[in-house]
Amino acid sequence: AVIGTAAVLEFMMVDEDVMKNARDLERALLDAEKFLETDVYNDDSLLSDHLLRGGHIPPNTKMMWEYSEDTEEGKRRTNYYVVKDAIVLTGDDINDAQVSMDQFNQPYTAMEFKPRGAAIFSEVTEENVGKRFAIILDKEVQSAPNIREKIGGGRASIEMGSNDYQQAMHDASVLSLVLRTGALPAPVTIGKVRTVGAS
Repeated sequence: AVIGTAAVLEFMMVDEDVMKNARDLERALLDAEKFLETDVYNDDSLLSDHLLRGGHIPPNTKMMWEYSEDTEEGKRRTNYYVVKDAIVLTGDDINDAQVSMDQFNQPYTAMEFKPRGAAIFSEVTEENVGKRFAIILDKEVQSAPNIREKIGGGRASIEMGSNDYQQAMHDASVLSLVLRTGALPAPVTIGKVRTVGAS
């Protein structure tokens, strides 16, 4: 699923001031669901534009969504984030990402930036301690970790939210794969599918 996307990876800052008004945002979303046609409401970009025009989110921001994994009904929106409409880093700034274990044997995602990305990330994290940055793959939020302190040296760790080991391992594996493939220069399309039997 990840390799079949165009894999446009972007990092954007979450607008924490707007996110504090969760009740207002949720009311605006309920009104939008009643007012807009279903296909417009289900289009993230069109929905964000509607909220922007209505003054529910400020200029130079947009609403983006996190999605659940594919189900029988297709993907489903879960969490929304209002992000500042400025790309801080892209997949081109990532050198590598792997699953690692902390001292409590809990999995997390360790990522390493290229020199330019490391310099930008150090500056951004210094200025935004306590805020979240959204990791966005093909216009969908994959994760929005909290910045605890300035992160220099070009390496960063992203802790998984789940206390369940298997779930945390799965989340860390998917996120590290997303980060590694986020700089793919072209989309991959399925040319042929073959099923190989047990024999």
